[in-house]
Amino acid sequence: MRRVILSIQIGVVLFIIQSNALYSQDDSLLFFRSQLRQNRGVDSNKVEYYKGKILSIAKTSKNEKTLFYVNTSLGNTNRYEGNYDKALGFYFKALEYSKASNSQMDVASIYDNLARIYLNIGEIGLMFESINKSLVINNEKDNELGVNLTKQILLSYYRNIGNYSEVLRIAFTSLQYYLSINDSLQIANTYNSIGVTYKNLENYEKSLSYYNLSDAYYKHLLDKRGVSTILNNKGTVLLNLKKYQDALANFQKSIEIEKGLGRVEELLTRYNNMGLAYAYLGNFKPALYYLNLCKVKYEKSGNLLKLANTFESLARFYDLKGVDDSLEYYLVKSYKLCGIVNSKSLKAKVAFRLSELYRSKNDLAKAYDYLKKYKEVDDSLYHSKSFFQITEEEYRYLQTKDYEIQKVEKHNILQRYVIIIGFLTILILVFWILLLIQRGKVKANESIKKSLEKTIDIQNDELIVQGKELVTKTLQLGNDSSEVKYAIQQLKTLQSEFGVQGKHKIQQLILDLEHNQNKDIWSEFELRFSKVNKNFYDILLSLFPTLTISERRLAALIFLNFSTKEISTITKQTPRSVLVAKSRLRKKMNLPPSKDISNYLNELLPS
Repeated sequence: MRRVILSIQIGVVLFIIQSNALYSQDDSLLFFRSQLRQNRGVDSNKVEYYKGKILSIAKTSKNEKTLFYVNTSLGNTNRYEGNYDKALGFYFKALEYSKASNSQMDVASIYDNLARIYLNIGEIGLMFESINKSLVINNEKDNELGVNLTKQILLSYYRNIGNYSEVLRIAFTSLQYYLSINDSLQIANTYNSIGVTYKNLENYEKSLSYYNLSDAYYKHLLDKRGVSTILNNKGTVLLNLKKYQDALANFQKSIEIEKGLGRVEELLTRYNNMGLAYAYLGNFKPALYYLNLCKVKYEKSGNLLKLANTFESLARFYDLKGVDDSLEYYLVKSYKLCGIVNSKSLKAKVAFRLSELYRSKNDLAKAYDYLKKYKEVDDSLYHSKSFFQITEEEYRYLQTKDYEIQKVEKHNILQRYVIIIGFLTILILVFWILLLIQRGKVKANESIKKSLEKTIDIQNDELIVQGKELVTKTLQLGNDSSEVKYAIQQLKTLQSEFGVQGKHKIQQLILDLEHNQNKDIWSEFELRFSKVNKNFYDILLSLFPTLTISERRLAALIFLNFSTKEISTITKQTPRSVLVAKSRLRKKMNLPPSKDISNYLNELLPS
């Protein structure tokens, strides 16, 4: 069912892509190439399907650039699968189209791919010819990066034949260039390559040191692929050092990364190595599970080179278990596949092991036959012990190169530290300036706050003084009222001693005194009260709009905490009349008996 659904999904996607109304032919090609890359080593059926789709574009397109990409992509896929004859055919077509479009850099890239195939099939003369053509183009274009990338093919060749001194010469030369242009990724890749070389030389200490340098760069770049590669490579060194548990831990960490990246081919390589680690630990059940998993996947994908390696790993597994028949079976299968994919280094190793196996079985004819095959391959690879040795002169050269590289690396590290320290210094300086500015703002705010508090205190003091003056003046007005009242009483007494005309004038004087007395007292009071207690009357009237003038004045006097007796004196009323007026005011305000009227008024407008 899943296969049917997947087929439908692919069909829909392809229908959309092939619709000229939505996508161009170049867009379709881009999609097919990406799908081809993703399915290499994963699903051979899909690989064949997308190869067919790309071929269909080749039949209909007349664009030289498009045809170049078509043939390059098909060449890469067939090279990856070990179909070198087909790959060569596609590369030669791509070469024609790149020359026709006068794209020299494309021409150089095809020569590099041809060189890689010639290396794998043992056509060393043609390999050097292709490399030289690529180098000529890259040098003419001043493409130093292209030159160094082409030299990596030479590096692989020298590693295959065991000429490790030349491998290290190329690697160190490339490393110096990459350091000069600060190409961190290529620096990391080259350190890794040097680590692999020292591993082949069985100098595991140096191998690990270069792996660590590479690992530092990959981590700095946040390159998960690189980190995973180093974990795997360190694991293979630890296997050789018989630190099987540590090796297993490395493979497991690498597997976790690869699961996240979705690189199935790399994941299978880790499974193969983990299977070997389990086998060396004597944990044969998971070992066989992982090795068989790789075998099935590689058989499905058609990756014969990887399958040959897995057969060799299975042979080691059965060797550890002491099962000679299975050991022989997988060694023979691995040897045959090595012949198909031209993996000479693995072929030599397997031939030697077969020779040893048959010798232990007293099958001397087969033992001698495989020993001859081993010698033939071994001689062609210059893989004898003498070629593992580095001459004293070469060693001194490599030591000098190593010192130069370390010097450049230390200089780069120093530069990085200087940049970091400079950045931190600037950061601290900026922080310090911001801190000073902030402190200045805080001080200014505190100063403003203190000034405002001082102003508020002064205003409060003034209000207190004014309030005291108001109370004093009000009481004084009350006293003045008593004096005026006394004067009026005296005038009334004298009124009987005068005639009619005199009595009339005195009566008029008494009336004027009484009127002016009340008017002057309350005008003065309300002026002073409103100045000290702003908005009191406004709030009071907004809550109780039916209050009379007398009730408002009474409320003001109560607000000022005057006693009933004092209010009686000020208003020229008896204490009982004041109490009745207070009761009437409470009723208008709907105050319960438990609520003090003075407290209530002070809550309306705190004094």
